[in-house]
Amino acid sequence: MLDKTTAADLWTRLEELYMTKSLAYKIRLKERLYSFRMAEGTPDKKHLNNFNSIIVDLESLDVKVEDEDTLLVVFLPPSYKHFKGDHAI
Repeated sequence: MLDKTTAADLWTRLEELYMTKSLAYKIRLKERLYSFRMAEGTPDKKHLNNFNSIIVDLESLDVKVEDEDTLLVVFLPPSYKHFKGDHAI
């Protein structure tokens, strides 16, 4: 990327690298979604922004995100166990 001389060239190259609609990229984003967890001590707003970023990226690639994919309670750290209830997920 060091050979790019303008912001437009750099932006185009970044889009090629990170916003392709390839199957591998879609799978990587889904993996990020399914392994996404809130780090202990992370502010709620930052956690939600990170989560929403993954969802927006998936939707921009025409990946249908189902409601069950967005159940935030499974992404919470152990200190939020009172939100999860007594049943195991």
